[in-house]
Amino acid sequence: MDVEQQSLAVSHPFTVFVLELVSSGYFGDTIGTSFRQEGRAMLDAVLDDFRRIPDVTATTILDDVEQLRAAFNVRADAVLCIAPEFDDLLRGFREFITRPWMRSLNCDAGAIALCADKSAFARHLSDHGFPTPLTFELELDDEPEFFPCVIKPRFGAGSWLVRRLQNLADWQSAVELYQAAGLTELLCQPVITGQACSVAALVWPDHLPEILPIAEQNLSVDGEFRYLGGRIPAELPEEDAWRVQTMLAEVITTIPGLNGYIGCDIIVTEQGHPRIIELNPRLTTSYIGYRRLCADNLMERLLFPERFQQALRWKPGTVTFDPDATCRYVET
Repeated sequence: MDVEQQSLAVSHPFTVFVLELVSSGYFGDTIGTSFRQEGRAMLDAVLDDFRRIPDVTATTILDDVEQLRAAFNVRADAVLCIAPEFDDLLRGFREFITRPWMRSLNCDAGAIALCADKSAFARHLSDHGFPTPLTFELELDDEPEFFPCVIKPRFGAGSWLVRRLQNLADWQSAVELYQAAGLTELLCQPVITGQACSVAALVWPDHLPEILPIAEQNLSVDGEFRYLGGRIPAELPEEDAWRVQTMLAEVITTIPGLNGYIGCDIIVTEQGHPRIIELNPRLTTSYIGYRRLCADNLMERLLFPERFQQALRWKPGTVTFDPDATCRYVET
């Protein structure tokens, strides 16, 4: 059994259990290197931040499926689950490890289910008047009605199997990929050009959400939209950044059960109009950049918001980061 644990020499420490599913060994050797790197980077970051909080102990599981099965009986005051949304993994493991007496640092089951279903989430946004790309459900026996287009799994995470298609030949290649993955439900959207961004927020049931600065996303240009890292803050006009942050705050009010750290992917068009792509009801890779730029401990803020009487403090500078947790801070 490989269980990491650190205590802070106190009589009654507040205990937090963090489950990062990729690092736990759940997927074995079936998951790609990029998922492994990003998962471990997020895990290391939150563990370090929890452990810097006075009177807090943080534990996790590393590469031990047997210990993962025993996580049902874990003892903790609070739990944080980091897992992809596909195959109902995030919601399922959140429910598996959280007992009624524990404080969950995740969204509730309903909010996770809504955000995980990209078709249902697109309808939710449209029904509430938020700008988002037109979204059409598509099956492998069908063909897209227009090109160029973007296809993605209805239930997915990150850029997994997201493809930009220029023509029918691209579609036939994509069909083979989806068949190999055992997927039949996918979505088709028009291509939206502009700056790919994300914005995170800390959300609590009884407090106003804390909207973080806009992060600029660096995506591959090969039509696969692979996540290559980012920059915080994004190089956006101040009014565009304000518009994005205000929109996320409004979206949050429409989704009951959001809680903890969440991330929203947005494209800002050349005209400065934001288009919401998806909302991740969990910790995202951008956390490794945010924590480097923030003068406060984001996990302490999430865990004990009552300790803070002012907004989060940010260092004067920029952070660039890669999915493997390489961060570069430049003071301005």
